[in-house]
Amino acid sequence: MLTLQFDEESEALMQQLKTSQSLLERVLPEKVIPRVKHLNDNSAIADEFNSVTIIFAKVKGIHELFDKLPTVQVVDVIDNLYKRFDALTSGHFVEKIKTVADTYMAGAGLPEPSDDHASNMANFAYDLIKAIESFNAQNIIDQNLSYQIGISSGSVVAGVIGTQN
Repeated sequence: MLTLQFDEESEALMQQLKTSQSLLERVLPEKVIPRVKHLNDNSAIADEFNSVTIIFAKVKGIHELFDKLPTVQVVDVIDNLYKRFDALTSGHFVEKIKTVADTYMAGAGLPEPSDDHASNMANFAYDLIKAIESFNAQNIIDQNLSYQIGISSGSVVAGVIGTQN
């Protein structure tokens, strides 16, 4: 009986470990995960990148959906659209940085430096526009979404800082 209980607890612990790893992989670049796992409480992870391109893609029309649809359905709309964006990142050597409500932020040229980060990002932006247009064409919601896109190239410091997200 003791062996059976140990096996069940081991299996539950392994499942929690897999879940934790999966969450880390969803929010952090692959190369940063080992550094986070060995991070002590008083340090930050920060790297300087001399030449990168960052995109801020604001999806316009999301906030108006909250007046028309149940909140859970709006979250599903955002999730559906951002999964489309996420799928485009690897093909353009772009790293998703963060999403905040109606804004999607990503970078090219980090964490791996790249001489063609600006052109990769321009192509990514073009495909984001096509993804939004495709989303609208599918009539998933009774409203067309539009976009504002800002792109900037230069140097940045990127990292994992603070104790909360």
